[in-house]
Amino acid sequence: MPAAALLKTDYPVTELTLTPGVLHIGQAEDNDMILAETGVSDYHAKLVTYFHQSILIDLSSEGGSYLNGERVIRHTVKNGDMIQLGYHLFKIRIRPEI
Repeated sequence: MPAAALLKTDYPVTELTLTPGVLHIGQAEDNDMILAETGVSDYHAKLVTYFHQSILIDLSSEGGSYLNGERVIRHTVKNGDMIQLGYHLFKIRIRPEI
């Protein structure tokens, strides 16, 4: 049975351009992207990008990681996809290695 969709369209959307590498996201200060809010875990998720492909990996966060409204643990991300972490909503743009 699919998880319930959760995509809050009233949250501000930030465009997130991904380049090859790993982007660690969470509240802790040693993350690459720090999201300081209660709906985000210290080590919430990471995005792994290589060539033209990115993968969203939830790091056992309490609030979950959502891709296009569906809660995911590990999933491929494409250009234009929407990722929600806590109250943060990101529109994905993947820039391949040049």
